[in-house]
Amino acid sequence: MTKQFKSEQLQDIKNNTEYHGCAFYLQEHHKYILVNVEFHNCSFRTHVTFKTLINCHFHNCNFSGEFIVHLSNNQLQKIPDWVFDNNLITILNAQKNKIEIISLKIQKLENMHSLDLSENKISRIPPEIEKLEILFELDISYNFILDLPDSFENLQNLSKLYLSSNELGMIPFELFPLKNLSELDVSHNEIQDITEFGELKQIKNIDLANNEVRVFPKKIEELINLKKIDLSRNRIKKLPTQIKYLKILSEFRLKSNEINSKEQSKIKSLLPNCQFYF
Repeated sequence: MTKQFKSEQLQDIKNNTEYHGCAFYLQEHHKYILVNVEFHNCSFRTHVTFKTLINCHFHNCNFSGEFIVHLSNNQLQKIPDWVFDNNLITILNAQKNKIEIISLKIQKLENMHSLDLSENKISRIPPEIEKLEILFELDISYNFILDLPDSFENLQNLSKLYLSSNELGMIPFELFPLKNLSELDVSHNEIQDITEFGELKQIKNIDLANNEVRVFPKKIEELINLKKIDLSRNRIKKLPTQIKYLKILSEFRLKSNEINSKEQSKIKSLLPNCQFYF
């Protein structure tokens, strides 16, 4: 280290530097690239985004806002090891890379609440993901996911899950125990059977567009929290009368299915306050 700063209020960070007891007020939209920086008892008063952290360490530091790592569009084949050395990370964005394997070290990021791994080449999610106990939002769309690990059901804080454009043949049963899951996107998969759909009792918004669904289950009546559903571009011919129990449903998309005009009229009469798109 060539420089030291102590007990100062700063608006920038310099490489090859030690900081002791400093308060940082950084640009929230800037992506910082840092090399050889030591932080001791420092506080970060704004959201801060890092693009690279090589040989950087945070000792007893406090983040008032988000600790964001932004790695998108970097042709990465794996998440860099330095990421797993920073367990203060709250948001990790590694979308649009060439990542094939999620390292088992992902479990070290115990403070992360948002993870974006969309548009990669991932075919498997490691069971160790269950260690991300406060994970709130997960985007693994546009990959090659066939199923989820059994341990996925332990992500009890998960509220938003995006699994669009993978290779799912059904709604994963590991999602049913997730009591806080309110938003689910499983569009553009190969889903045919949604018999157990009613198990997602807490769901508010679900996207099932561009699948192979033929039969809509009667258990739909159990989805009392459902507000929006998209079943466009499936193979549905009719809906069960039980949809009338979806009292707060406000939007139902059914474009490009096989529902005739008579059935459309019946569906509308069952939910007169819902906006339908046929």
